[in-house]
Amino acid sequence: MRKIDTLLQEIIDFGDLIAYAENPASPDFQQACRLFSQYLNQQFKLIKINTQDFICTADDLAHLQKLLTPPQNNSRSCINWIRSLFQHCTQLQTSQQVAA
Repeated sequence: MRKIDTLLQEIIDFGDLIAYAENPASPDFQQACRLFSQYLNQQFKLIKINTQDFICTADDLAHLQKLLTPPQNNSRSCINWIRSLFQHCTQLQTSQQVAA
């Protein structure tokens, strides 16, 4: 599995996990989102060079990188952040599967 595919799957898995958060207003939830965002940014920088075989447009990758930006310090923005990121990655993953 390519690194970008692995990263997309990690985002989707995290989104699934966060969907069941008991209290999205908790500081722990917000901290988890910030830490995950930092991790994603690091991973994206590492694999960005190797995206030739990734079936998507430059706009898709640019939008993904924009979505990796850490959320603001409130629960609503964390929820919106992971929801938007999850939806975009699901669309990218589906596009990859259809194109393969």
